[in-house]
Amino acid sequence: MTIKLHHLQYLAAVAGRGSVRSAALTLRVSSTAVSRGLIDLENLAGLPLFQRGAAGMLLTDAGKALLTHARQVLGQLDAVDQTLATLRGGTTTRITIGVTPWVARVLLGPTLHLLIRRRPDVRFDIHELIGAEYSALRDGTLDMAIGVAPPSDVAEFTVRPLLDYSITVSCRPGHPLSNARELEELAGQDWVLIGEIEHHTPGVQRLWRRVLAASQPVRLHYARSAQVVGAIVRTTDMLTISPWPLIEAEKARILHPLTLREEIPEQTIALLTKHNFALSGAARDFIDCLMSVIEQGHNSEDPAIRRSFMAVTRSDH
Repeated sequence: MTIKLHHLQYLAAVAGRGSVRSAALTLRVSSTAVSRGLIDLENLAGLPLFQRGAAGMLLTDAGKALLTHARQVLGQLDAVDQTLATLRGGTTTRITIGVTPWVARVLLGPTLHLLIRRRPDVRFDIHELIGAEYSALRDGTLDMAIGVAPPSDVAEFTVRPLLDYSITVSCRPGHPLSNARELEELAGQDWVLIGEIEHHTPGVQRLWRRVLAASQPVRLHYARSAQVVGAIVRTTDMLTISPWPLIEAEKARILHPLTLREEIPEQTIALLTKHNFALSGAARDFIDCLMSVIEQGHNSEDPAIRRSFMAVTRSDH
């Protein structure tokens, strides 16, 4: 006996729903069929794939590894179905994209506007990316990601550099330290970041180590959304680390950048896809629209648009 498509479907459904019964309802099959299919799959794997307990069905390490491949296979089949459906006409095509907050603020809207005009059949599913954490791309949840370029030795992704940008420490307008020039002046302050520091880019981590060495902040707080972090910083005396493009894009200057003498290295935004993963025609069209928006932004006659692009340069990597 070999692994069949329904085995992978059952694995993905139970992992996503947390129980055999919920998975069966989603797939419109019997609970018995799902249970037998998982037993067959575990026998084929020679390893337990789930831990069954009061909290539901939780994946083992072997189950997590197999789920990554299952989602890739199912995603590829879904892409085939969508391509054929588009060729037949009268149906929709879905693409799932992960973006960092500043890319969503500056680039995403114009890109989707172009895409919808070109491909009215496309529907999109947008995920917010935090730092350089690409597990959703790795396991097949995302078709592509626009985020900070990972280290060059990460062979599992195809990486296309797009833009270079800077980061800075920021605070609310009128903050007592809004004129600070040295990291040492920030001693004793509270900070809030988007997610744990270890999930951030190497550039942010290097800056944070310098902050720790120079200023010894009292507490570091975390939020899971750029919008929440912005709201906290605007209404408290907490500090944060922000990308310059996000600051430039806000006409009301809701965040105030500190002009520090400390040199902060630039970071690179890149387009990431799974290595050897075939993109759908809709995904390729999205990339074409994105590149058009980047080109138009740098050459725009609109001062507001040009200001948003002043903080980024096209990458020559």
